[in-house]
Amino acid sequence: MLYRIVFTVLLVGNCFQFWSQEIDLKAIQELEDVVVTNPQLKDFSTGQYVLELTDSLRRKNPIRLSELIQLNTPFFIRENGYGMVASPAFRGTTAQQTAVVWNGININSQFNGQGDFNTLLGGNFNRLSIRPGGGSVVYGTGAIGGSIHLDSELQFKEKTSQEFQQIYGSFNTIDSRYRLQHSTQKWSFQLGVNYNYSDNDFSTSGNLDNNTNGRFKHLNINLDIAHQLTEKDQIKFYSWIFDSERNLPLRRISENRQAYQNFDFRNLVEWENQGEDYRSTLRLAYLREDFSFQENKNRPSTTSNLAETLHLRYDFSYQLKKFQFNTLVNYENAWASGDNLQSDTRSVLATSLIGKYNFNKNIQAQASARKEWSNLADSPVLYSVGFNWQAFSFYQLKVNASKNFRIPTFNDLFWGTSGNTSLLPETAQQYEFGNHFNWKEIRFSATFFLNDIEQMIRWMPNQNGIWQPENVDHVKTYGGEFSSTYQFDLGAGQLKVNANYSYTQAINQATKNQLRYTPVHKANFSTAYALRKWSFTHQFLWIGDQFRQTDNDPNQLLKAYYLQHILLSYEFSQQPKMQAGIRVYNLFDTEYQSVDARPMPGRMFHLEFLIQL
Repeated sequence: MLYRIVFTVLLVGNCFQFWSQEIDLKAIQELEDVVVTNPQLKDFSTGQYVLELTDSLRRKNPIRLSELIQLNTPFFIRENGYGMVASPAFRGTTAQQTAVVWNGININSQFNGQGDFNTLLGGNFNRLSIRPGGGSVVYGTGAIGGSIHLDSELQFKEKTSQEFQQIYGSFNTIDSRYRLQHSTQKWSFQLGVNYNYSDNDFSTSGNLDNNTNGRFKHLNINLDIAHQLTEKDQIKFYSWIFDSERNLPLRRISENRQAYQNFDFRNLVEWENQGEDYRSTLRLAYLREDFSFQENKNRPSTTSNLAETLHLRYDFSYQLKKFQFNTLVNYENAWASGDNLQSDTRSVLATSLIGKYNFNKNIQAQASARKEWSNLADSPVLYSVGFNWQAFSFYQLKVNASKNFRIPTFNDLFWGTSGNTSLLPETAQQYEFGNHFNWKEIRFSATFFLNDIEQMIRWMPNQNGIWQPENVDHVKTYGGEFSSTYQFDLGAGQLKVNANYSYTQAINQATKNQLRYTPVHKANFSTAYALRKWSFTHQFLWIGDQFRQTDNDPNQLLKAYYLQHILLSYEFSQQPKMQAGIRVYNLFDTEYQSVDARPMPGRMFHLEFLIQL
């Protein structure tokens, strides 16, 4: 059935005029300051840096968003097994403290408050961006450690382009993706289809000979349409369907074979009116997340839960000489029910005010505030202040301070008999100090941060031995993130180098211990050399020791590990653009785990093919 869908999409796409699109085969994993259509991300990130994961970068790490971030940024991704739940840990925070923003709308799960980065397949989006640090004033709950932005860029110009990418590799891994873009002076259309499957039965050491019951498959469809109503008015429609089935790998042969299915359906309508000195944007979104869990695949019984969310968001920005103003009003109403969840609703009304002053082209300052009202919890007044100073042509200083928060999720509040309706929101005071250098072909940045998180929610056993969420932790995270890129001609080709390193202390203030599964050190390094039609890429990843227990027992460590990957590709033709390659993951067959008792695969091979029309 799936391949019929893909074939139909390809057939429809070929009805459009072919138009060749240049592929930057010489591009390497590099992070650039982003220019995006998201107004708040573009105009109101003063004092913070924004990283863009470019198209060429995504083609070099095509399957999983978790892999893309892990190999090319300073930020750590915790994986509960290959293809299973992947949790971001930006600056020592948790997955619930990282906001996933889709075309301006926060789409973190209403159940557990996080986005699974192994199910967020990024191949169908024009722009993927990361803004580390606090962002709750603009993006609401969860934006404590940072936010990742998935944006569809729709343009109005006479153009048609198509892209098809096919990957086949070890463990019967298949990744097929197709993207069509067609636009005129009045209409813009974009369709993306992505299918990812793997038997995921790689060899392991220990109790089992291989990764038993690890199969997964994902189907991802994105449809975006825009119409230019008048010279000032545009209306846009975005739709995103994600259908996934995953088995949960066994840790021992006596365990039940479990399975998990989830279906996400997201729709967004946007009306934008833009003049010379103002922009007005109204968004209405409907989000649905539906999942079911089988404790034992040999039995028909399942546990199911459903959440539906309605977002209404209005943004208005105005520029008056050197001043920029932005006001945001957001209303969210969420309903949730299920076998393990008490049916309930949550309503949130929020308003934000942002002001920015451009002293001159080299100095900008920004201040903002947010207040929320909810039927379930009181939220504090949030703020953010930022400052940019282009001190020299080669050096820029960025400083930011903010207060951020995360409200309890439906699981925290209403899960069976364990939910706790008395929970308070997590709050965080955050400070960062960034230094950015850009000289000729060399770019280097060093950002230092401090994050003071109070009322952190953890699930703990009560006096009756029942696990319940409580506001129990006070955590401070601090450290630094360092990134550099350099490119130069080498012989007849071009060499590009990218390096990232992060140092993260995440300390529980009651015990003075490092949070478990939070490495102090993480580094990655990549080089790419392009010579005529050939391109070679080498990637290196090092993750330091991680504590498996909260008491930081030195005998209970996930040992440090390093991985190396290589990619060799060749361009066959330019019209149409055709490229084929071979990729080797984990070149030296290293045994490693990101979470205890969840082994990751050894050496893997992928054959890859890309065509652009």
